[in-house]
This record gives sequence, C-alpha cells and structure tokens, in this order.
Amino acid sequence: MASSRATARKLGLVTASLALALVAADVAVGGAGLDARMIQAALYVNRADVEVYQISEDPVLHYRMRPGARRPANGQPGSYGISVDAWGARGSGHGWEKPPGTFRILHLGGSTVFGALVDDEQTMSAQLELALTQRTGQPVEVWNLGHSAYVQSQVARLAQLELARVPGVDMLLLTITNASLRAFLDPAQVGQVDYDRFFRDDPYLWLEAFPTLPWEGLLGEQRATGLHLLGLHRSAIYRYDRARRTAAAPRQPDNPAAKALCKRELLAMEAQAALAGVPVVYANHPARQGPPEPEATGIVIELARADRGEAWNEVHPPAPILAAWAQVLAEAMVDRGLVPVLAGGDDLEAVAAEAGVGLD
Repeated sequence: MASSRATARKLGLVTASLALALVAADVAVGGAGLDARMIQAALYVNRADVEVYQISEDPVLHYRMRPGARRPANGQPGSYGISVDAWGARGSGHGWEKPPGTFRILHLGGSTVFGALVDDEQTMSAQLELALTQRTGQPVEVWNLGHSAYVQSQVARLAQLELARVPGVDMLLLTITNASLRAFLDPAQVGQVDYDRFFRDDPYLWLEAFPTLPWEGLLGEQRATGLHLLGLHRSAIYRYDRARRTAAAPRQPDNPAAKALCKRELLAMEAQAALAGVPVVYANHPARQGPPEPEATGIVIELARADRGEAWNEVHPPAPILAAWAQVLAEAMVDRGLVPVLAGGDDLEAVAAEAGVGLD
C-alpha cells in the first residue's frame, strides 16, 4: 500500500512538473512574440499598390484607400497613375455635397473595380460615369471605391460605412469576384502592424485564418471547433503551431468562416440600403453568374458575353474592355429604369460610336 502511494505521489509530481514546464514554455513563446510573428507570416496579404492604402480601424475591412494618396505613372511601359481624392475614392474628386440634378452612384468591389494596371480615367467607374452622363443627359457621379484584394465581406462592409457617411447616394453598385478570406496589407511595406486588435475585435478571424480543426474526425465539428478556438485564445504554443502549419500549406479558398462573414455583411448591407431607400445593383464579373448570395435581393446585371473572346473574361482586363463593360452596364441601367433619363439623353448609337464600342 505504501509503495502504491509513493508511486502515485511520484506520478503526481511528474505530471505537475510537466504541466509547469508546458506553462513556462507557453509563457516564453508568447513573451518572445514567436506566435505573433508566425501568425503574421501565415496571414494572406495584399501587395498591390500598397502605397495608396492605409490600415483601417474597422475589424472587417483591415485596410482602405488613403485620402489624398498619389502615385504618378513613371513613364515606363505598363506603368499607371493612381490618385485618391479627399473622400477616399479613386480618381478625380467629386464634391462632398451632391450638386442639384446629379445622380450619385457608389461603385464598390475588388481590384477589378479599383482598376488594376490602368490609369484613373480608364477604370470601369470612370468609364461608367462618362457613359451614363452621355446616355441620360444629366450629371452622373460614379465614385470608385474598389480596393485591391477585397472580397465580398469587405465590399459589403465598406458599402454600409459609405452609405451612412456619404450624402445623397442614389445607388450602390457592387462588382464582386469572390467570397474568400480577407487580405491584410503587407507588413513589410507598411511597417509593423498590430494584428492583435483584429483578432480581438473580429470573432470570425481566428477560424478564417486557421480553419483546420485538428480533432474533427475524433470529436466532431462542434467540439473540435470549441477546442480549437480555446487553444488559439489561450495557448501561444498552439497558436504558433497552427500558424506554422498554415504558412507552410497552400492557401485554401474554400473557407467556411470567410463565407459566413461574407453572407452576414452582404445581407446587412442590403437591409441598410432598403431602409435608406437606395437600390443595390450587382454588376457581375463575366466569370461570376447570379446573385452573390442565394438570399440576396439586389438587381443583377450580367457582364458575361459568350462571343466577346478571352479578354472579356479577364479579372484585370485592359482599358478598352473596361470601357466596353461600362457601356453594357450603362445600357442595362437605362433600359431597366435604374438611372433617370432626361429628354434627348439616350442616343445610344451616338454614345457607342463615340466610345468605339458596338451595341451588339
């Protein structure tokens, strides 16, 4: 009996020693910031045109355009200029207060809307503003609020913020290309970033950044998710291990947490727009068909054209394709009565001929 008690005491001491050693190791990993650095290495980052963006305080957005930012073209082939107006939209600035008789559209999306690889006046938003003004015979503003690497959740959240902020909005126009995980700005280009607050303020981010559940086959999804989140919140060693594995593996576009956030933000945006009496229009990239979510109620305009060739379907098409997309959008908006037309403003043949785009 005494021998059994001695053995039990030794096992207890060994167990306690191991537990203390693990706690000390966990404290050491967290204190040295090893987990934070590995998390930074594992996150998806945007490295395109970073100089015109800034870190956002909003936990969903992560970053947005920096008002007043400029990056002129350098004269080399393929270079392009970027300017951000005082309100955080790309291109020539519009006034804050909407002029009388003007129709104001906020155009949001990812790099396709932002205008990757083209100048300010060549973006789809700028071309749409010109096409609608010509077709309707009235001033039309199309604010380019596209952001490189933005996904559906970020686009919808920015739409909510801008609808509440910008006066006189007549339409929300969204061009969405994907519903995947969100990017951060590249810390190597913008300096050290405190990611702790993003994880602290956004309950979706832990599962979005680290979606793999190590014990799902053994415990089931619900219990494995709870244990996974507990480890991510409480253990620096666990965070380090999960981040290390994520950084070493290919990025997975099919992410349940990211998709859940996309749906939440898009439906919240639609509800806010409905209360404000502002229509929501989805201008689908040719590669994406149908509404962004099954429950979405906004008006859908398809840019798909089977006979237009491969360039028509590119994510970052050249300026002539962006201009042609703008003509398709303008025609559909006018035909559906989404933008009012003044007398003499809908001479479609003249507008198309001036833009060098056929109507067929």
